[in-house]
Amino acid sequence: MAAHLKKRVYEEFSKVVQIPHEEAPTKKLRLSKPSKSAALHIDLCKATNSTDALQHLLQFARKPVEAESVEGVIRILLEHYYKETDNSVRLKIASLLGLLSKTNGFSPDCIVDDVINTLGNEKSHQVLAQLLDTLLVIGTQLPESPAVRRRLVEMACKLLSDTYFGVRNKCLQLLGCVGMVDTPLVKDIEGPSSSLGGVREVQNIISNYFADQDPRVRTAALKAMLQLHERGMKIHQIIYEQACRLLSDDYEQVRSAAVQMVWVLSQLYPESIVPIPSSNEEIRLVDDAFGKISHMVSDGSWMVRVQAAKTLGSMLQVSSHFLEQTLDKKLMSDLR
Repeated sequence: MAAHLKKRVYEEFSKVVQIPHEEAPTKKLRLSKPSKSAALHIDLCKATNSTDALQHLLQFARKPVEAESVEGVIRILLEHYYKETDNSVRLKIASLLGLLSKTNGFSPDCIVDDVINTLGNEKSHQVLAQLLDTLLVIGTQLPESPAVRRRLVEMACKLLSDTYFGVRNKCLQLLGCVGMVDTPLVKDIEGPSSSLGGVREVQNIISNYFADQDPRVRTAALKAMLQLHERGMKIHQIIYEQACRLLSDDYEQVRSAAVQMVWVLSQLYPESIVPIPSSNEEIRLVDDAFGKISHMVSDGSWMVRVQAAKTLGSMLQVSSHFLEQTLDKKLMSDLR
């Protein structure tokens, strides 16, 4: 009996401990997280209303996205953008598009057309301004792509006639950021002085908005022109007269930017001759600019006074006679 029991135990043990080649191959299960785009798609599909969707987008914005996942995520965002009727959700999506375009290692050239297409049917001015801001980000990320820059310039020109100041501001920023320095000609647009027709330069388009009814747009126009200068485009001398008029603008931001513009032109065309208002006399442009900027040192805004004082010290080509005369009359008389 004992021998029989031993034999049975041995047989059972042999079933458990088998020879390796007889073992059935085992499969290891590896759990993987869903992709960022899939996870976002699932979250947005679960949203029952715009508040839920906005909450999911806010949570998503706090998480980093790898460069290889950016395009997929943007596709999901665009898909939801076209379905969404709530302005606040579309505004957040537009903001995320710009944020994702800045991701290190990601080139946004693959999404330019998609983002531009969103502008076509957008009715909200705020969302439109945010989409233009995204295009501004894309433009700065792709400085070596003339085709993209030209498309962005054309889109900015098309939307410059928008009634919302924020849209006009972003359009002007786009022109300053991506306006072609080597080939600066673009098609005409509707808006101030649109009767000129034909083909017009970026500078001419921007300078039309020096007289915009909104001071924020006037400031943006001056800053866009200054950015063109910084990028290597030589500003036309005709801008000098317009910039001088803006030195007496009611808005301090406009006056401050105008001081910078007058200074830039005085460095570009120091020996040019300009007429003295209410007189038959003429004067060197750099001397005239020095006199006007000296007057701004007594401006009612400390910001303008600081800007004027900064620029005066770098105007080295002013004639010594005019320099002494101007400082005596404009500055020392007020003891400021």
